[in-house]
Amino acid sequence: METTLQEYKNYLEHEELAAASIRKYMLDARQFDTWRDRRDISKGLTMEYKAHIQGQAFKPATLHSKIISLNKYLAFMGEDSAAVKNIRVQQQGLSENVLSQNDYDRMLRQANSKGTPRDVLMLEALLRTGVRVSELQCFTVEALQAGYMTIDSKGKIRKVAISKNLEKQAKAYIKDEGITSGAIILNAQGQPLSRNYIYKRIKYLAGQARIKLAKAYPHSIRHLFARNYLARNGNNAAIQLANILGHESLETTRIYVALSIDEARATMD
Repeated sequence: METTLQEYKNYLEHEELAAASIRKYMLDARQFDTWRDRRDISKGLTMEYKAHIQGQAFKPATLHSKIISLNKYLAFMGEDSAAVKNIRVQQQGLSENVLSQNDYDRMLRQANSKGTPRDVLMLEALLRTGVRVSELQCFTVEALQAGYMTIDSKGKIRKVAISKNLEKQAKAYIKDEGITSGAIILNAQGQPLSRNYIYKRIKYLAGQARIKLAKAYPHSIRHLFARNYLARNGNNAAIQLANILGHESLETTRIYVALSIDEARATMD
């Protein structure tokens, strides 16, 4: 079980989830494994586990979250057929620990003044494409020429368009840096930037901009891309957004459609 759990943690990190989300998914997975005590996974077993957690004093939203965690863990292990039906709760939006456009603009100003041209392009590529950090290596000279990135995520291939603005920025950058082929955003050794390095740079720039550090992580910029995309194209563009982000389910995309209280009030007379 420990080997499976470690592989699951590696998978979650590859998905670039926030550290708190990874801890939550790992805790739920470990609780399920402890409860089943090496019994073979089956639909009957998971239904029994669902009844077990329903019998505890969890709030509906917590129970809903635990079932999502269970089904995610089952999918990772290739046990999709044992997934259980979730309970209905009111759809929740994003947490407060997500960058706003104002936060991002302040970070970008710091990247321009106290960072490097690479920092600027890194932030702009993340914001203007919505790709995961691990997918940033697909931002290549060849992709600029094609006008889109081709991303292979666990055998599922999708194309992500490169905007004219980002193309212009990137072409100026590769000209200055003498990059003629391959990945564009590289370290001093000519390799794509590591996940940890990008995290540290975002934290640094956020600190310089006096932004709450809990908001400063790459996936937060991906969230901002999604909200901006829907604001420009309307909430009925959720299916296209799911395709761009590589979401397997529209349920994952729905968090961007849900309005905050302040946003909802603004829609009312």
